Amino acid sequence: MQKRILVVDDSEIMRSLLKRHLLFPVCQTDTADCGGRALQLVQTNTYDVIITDFHIPDMQEAELIKKLTKQYPEIPLIVMSGGLTGNEDKLARLGVYKFFEKPIDVKELKKAITRILYC
Repeated sequence: MQKRILVVDDSEIMRSLLKRHLLFPVCQTDTADCGGRALQLVQTNTYDVIITDFHIPDMQEAELIKKLTKQYPEIPLIVMSGGLTGNEDKLARLGVYKFFEKPIDVKELKKAITRILYC
């Protein structure tokens, strides 16, 4: 069965970078540039993991994260940001699986995703 990952970030460079580096066997990676598009994709597709930036321009701080963890608690959520300091406890309370500071350590991110997808 094909695994699916959704990457949400307003930076086209970050979306492209992660899509290129998240090439797992039998895995499809979709991308969204805003929270609204991410919610549309989650409503029409089944994802095994979602990776999102903490700051999404079309939503208030953590709004996308709150919606995803409430509506889709079964989907592990990985959050990344250049400004997570001080928000780690808040993210943990929301049910976020893991969070990474930018710049992302792609090897560590891949390890986290591998644990979700194949363990």
